[in-house]
Order: sequence, then C-alpha cells, then structure tokens
Amino acid sequence: RYVPRGRETSSTLREAFLDFNLDRDIYFRTGKQVLQWGRCSLWNPTDLVNVEKKPFIRKIGYRDGAYGVKFHVPFGAAYNIYGFLDTGGAGEAQDLGGALKFELLAGKTEMAFSGWAKRRRYPVFGYDVSSRLGDVDIAGEVSVARRDNTRFIRESGGVLDTYLKDDDWVTKAAVNFSEGFRLGNFNDRLTVAAEFFYNRTGYDGSPFRDKTAYTYTGPLALLSAAGTKKDFLTGNGLYEPNYLSRWYGAVFTSVSRFIIEDMALNLNYVRNLSDDSGVLSAGVSYKNMNDLSAGFLASAYLGPGCREYTSSGAKLLLQLTAGVSF
Repeated sequence: RYVPRGRETSSTLREAFLDFNLDRDIYFRTGKQVLQWGRCSLWNPTDLVNVEKKPFIRKIGYRDGAYGVKFHVPFGAAYNIYGFLDTGGAGEAQDLGGALKFELLAGKTEMAFSGWAKRRRYPVFGYDVSSRLGDVDIAGEVSVARRDNTRFIRESGGVLDTYLKDDDWVTKAAVNFSEGFRLGNFNDRLTVAAEFFYNRTGYDGSPFRDKTAYTYTGPLALLSAAGTKKDFLTGNGLYEPNYLSRWYGAVFTSVSRFIIEDMALNLNYVRNLSDDSGVLSAGVSYKNMNDLSAGFLASAYLGPGCREYTSSGAKLLLQLTAGVSF
C-alpha cells in the first residue's frame, strides 16, 4: 500500500508456508496459512483456528493467515484426521493452542467431529456435515462450549466494562442450502444459496444504537476516558463483523459465463435479523486460467441508522479490484 502524503509504502505477507510429508502417510504444512475449517459460506462456528473470519464484502487480497503447523492423515477416501498446532502469540510452549478434526464419509454424506483447546480458554467442540437432498446441497455446522470465550460489554452506573458471560453451554450454529440451475446450454450456471446463523451469546438488539456517552474502564480508558458503546466495542477489539447479534441470514446468487466465459455476475444480501440492518452487494468478477483477476462491486447499506451495517453512515461502497496470483 502506498500513501502519497507521507510517501510511505507498506506491504503485508498474508501467507507463507512449507509443505512436506512423512512417507506420504502424514502431510504437514508449517508457517503462516489460511485453513479450510468449516463448511458454510460465510459463518463457520466450528472454525477456531483462522485468525480472520470470512468477510461478506469481498476484500482486496486474501485473508490473513494463522501461524502454526497443520497435519493431515488420510485413510483412503473414507476417513481423514486433521490437526493444527497454533503457535500465534505463544511466548511459551504452554501457551500453544490446538485443534483436531476427524472426518468421515458415509454414503453421500460427509461429516466431521472437531475440538479446540487453549490455556485459560474453555474447550470448544464442533460437528459439521454436508449432504445432498434431491437437487439441494445442504451444509451445516454447530459448536458448543461450557462457557463463551468472548468478552462482552456491560454498563453499570454510567460506566462500561467487559466481562465473560456465565451462561450454561454456549451454542452457535449455521446452515446453508444451495442449488444449481440450468441456464442457457449449461447446467448449474445459475446458483442460489441461503444461509442462516444462530449465535447464542450475541446481542439481542444493537449496542450501536446507544449514543449515550459512558465512562470507560480498562486499558482503553488511558486513550479515551469516555464514549459510546460502539467505540468501546471497537476500541477493545470486541466487534467482529457479522457476529455481533444473535440471528443472521444471507442469500447468495451467482451467474457464471456472464457475457464471456471467465466472468461471473454476483448478487448477495446479508441481514442482521436482530437489528434489521443489511448489506446488498452486486458485482462482476473475472478470473482466467492464468490467475489474472479483476472485479467491480457495488454495496448498499440498508436499514435504520445506527445499526450494525449502517453505523458508519455510509450508504454506498464502490470497489474496483485487479490482481494476479502466482
């Protein structure tokens, strides 16, 4: 990235890894990497290993990778074991995190059982499945934990602080239904998918609506003594887009071979069902066999003001991208 005013150039290395194997029985990848963990398109409650969640609005470049070592032990086509040793931010061996997943194929249904653990965190257990019912592809995943590892905000006497909820067994779940349709002379040229997400400990409404100035506590108070709940959430790194509230839904549509063979038309919509705000995006993307890519995306922020997707005040976002992969 180049900043003309300061004549400064910065760059980010999102992935850098090395692959090797032991006699083709166990496969390893070590370094900074993005892992395929979870089956749904946008929400992956079983994914506790990636440091950056999937974005709804296509970003420039790839997601930031996690530091660690992944291993894969295949047992033919029927069974697979995956594991990841998370070394990110670990100053000592006891601070390492780990995830393990056992995947199996039963007829046309693929499923996996997983677990994640780290010191001073509650273990999280997951189950994901993908199958087909008639012409509809179905994918789902669910995670459970004895307590939530995410900190939340609370207000007492005009003062904001953070705390861990003491709810019993926290559940998060996502389900995706998708189908391809014949358009013109090509099967599955038009694809339509609907996805829903339930977040047990998400906020019922939207804390972004509250414009009251509260007194801050904690490290953030050293930088800002008071402000809104939104600023307190973002300042403490507690806001994760598309995970703020309890209920979400999304629709994804795509038409391949749009105008030319390597171009696709996309129309997507995500909605926070708890606060009635959403984002509608439409655009075209191009990628050829040489990994040359380009795209144009227009996104409209819909719903009442001061909600999750409308809190910035922006009404429309236009994005033009171009790149090459190698």
